[in-house]
Amino acid sequence: MKFLRKVFLCALGLSSQLPFAFTNTIEDIEFINEACLNTNLTTSKLAFEDPGLANLVLKELDVFEPNYNNWPEEKWDRKYKGYYLGLAPDDDYCDKHREYFTQNPDYVFSESNYVSSYLPQHFARKFALDQIGTNVQPDVQYLKKRNPKRSRPDVDLAIDSSLIVTGSTMFYKRHVGKQFSCLGQMSNHIPGHDSLYQKDQAAIGLIEYAKKYEDRPQCLRSDRFFPKNYLLTDKEQCLEFFQVLESEKYQELKEERNIVFMRKIVGMHGGFGVFPVDSKEEQVIRKMYANGERCGEEKQNNIVQAFIHNPLLLNGRKSDVRLYMLVASTNPLIVYYHDGYFRVSLTDYDMNTEDQSALITNTAFSSVLAEAEKTGSYQGKTYDEWKDEQTWLFDKFQNHIIEKGLTADENWMDNHFRPECKKAMIHLLRMSQHNFLKRSSLFEFYAIDFMLDEDLNLWFIEANALPGLAEWTPDFTRFDGQMLRDEFDIIFRLLRSRMKRVFNFVNDLINEGGAKRIAEDKVEIDNLAENIEAFKKISMNYFEPEYEPTDDNSWHKIIDENHQGVERYAGLISEECL
Repeated sequence: MKFLRKVFLCALGLSSQLPFAFTNTIEDIEFINEACLNTNLTTSKLAFEDPGLANLVLKELDVFEPNYNNWPEEKWDRKYKGYYLGLAPDDDYCDKHREYFTQNPDYVFSESNYVSSYLPQHFARKFALDQIGTNVQPDVQYLKKRNPKRSRPDVDLAIDSSLIVTGSTMFYKRHVGKQFSCLGQMSNHIPGHDSLYQKDQAAIGLIEYAKKYEDRPQCLRSDRFFPKNYLLTDKEQCLEFFQVLESEKYQELKEERNIVFMRKIVGMHGGFGVFPVDSKEEQVIRKMYANGERCGEEKQNNIVQAFIHNPLLLNGRKSDVRLYMLVASTNPLIVYYHDGYFRVSLTDYDMNTEDQSALITNTAFSSVLAEAEKTGSYQGKTYDEWKDEQTWLFDKFQNHIIEKGLTADENWMDNHFRPECKKAMIHLLRMSQHNFLKRSSLFEFYAIDFMLDEDLNLWFIEANALPGLAEWTPDFTRFDGQMLRDEFDIIFRLLRSRMKRVFNFVNDLINEGGAKRIAEDKVEIDNLAENIEAFKKISMNYFEPEYEPTDDNSWHKIIDENHQGVERYAGLISEECL
């Protein structure tokens, strides 16, 4: 028991930085100093004295917890044995990866090895991954499904990979913690992540989450922060929407605004599948649902969302703001905020127009950009000049609202906008995190889209997984490249913190006599159940002091469930709103 306490305190770090509820007594501090005296990692090459024994110990402690994505058992083989990126479906992969770590523990700390399905010209490869790490398996990429007559054999996922980044969701094809995303790895995409970015699931989650604050409107004014949504696959909500269409209030709003709602098709992003509900679109919806008679029968997954009728216009054009969010860990939840940019339509705003580029800010809908790219210029401006006009970094926006007299606060972005956006993200995560698979090896990168109205109120529009990044303007290329490099820096630091504790825990357990080899391939561990529980705790994610992100990292932590109370949410959520 003394060993368990000593090695556990050492793995947690200095007493002033303990992320769990420990009493910082003199005795505890003495234990920490004694336990950590010879086990802190240094720049010298690391090695287990007996790698084979270390592997046996680690295999006993690193207990596999299956996750089958709620699929019935008869589908497991088909789901986890099929073709994926030319990688073999190896059920022993994480055992092999664990053994490689015990043979070569130093590589986790001295190398930044990654595997990615992205092509070399992909933005994340070109401006982030290839600059900070080594691609140890360059032949893995998006490949057409194999022709059985001319197939090449699948290859094993590189055993020395620490980071796995794919464009598609690998967890649907390979088993987390067994076939990839092992203890000593980090992989993007979290099972359950669609609860935030799928429009229907987000709408349902927001409705349920808002109910918790009905008696605390000061904490979450859902009628201001979340535009009203109607999920048309839900018969009750669908019927309610058609009652609204028949109401006098709707007719008055329609007369005043022309557009009262937007229809969105679930599963489509990038501005596609979004239709302003003008008179023509209203008739499409009425016909599709037979004026409500087909509610509960229509299969197309549509959401109708209240249209923000008074958007903040920048030089007479509609805009929205794209921000970035990193779920760096789900075990426990650790989340970061990152600045983004304002996207400005290049067509003057007119709520009566049929030109979607005036109502939707996505680049794909910009007829101006399309014409400038085709002919080299449009209305006297080049394609690059129009691109620069469409995207505003925060400094430009701050100067604009001061110049237009919208605020007198020269630090409005810091004093109001950023805190509001961070709080909004916190609520979005609190709304959806119960659906996330809790594994220390998982992370996710999101883009979160908001809009400001003319009163500078913030409205949530949608979340996007795998947001597109491209070489836009030179300023944006530098901005996004640095953001991604800083993202992966955080991920590697969490991984190295975790694996430092793993190395120390296993090493000390062996050195203290708590684990003994009783056969060539068998080990006996004292207090096995208690050691497994202690191992689970040190395998959770938190930063060791030497791996804390540096002050120049551009991401800002907004959630860390290693802490309690308001500290858990960086002081952004008050005690009464927890």
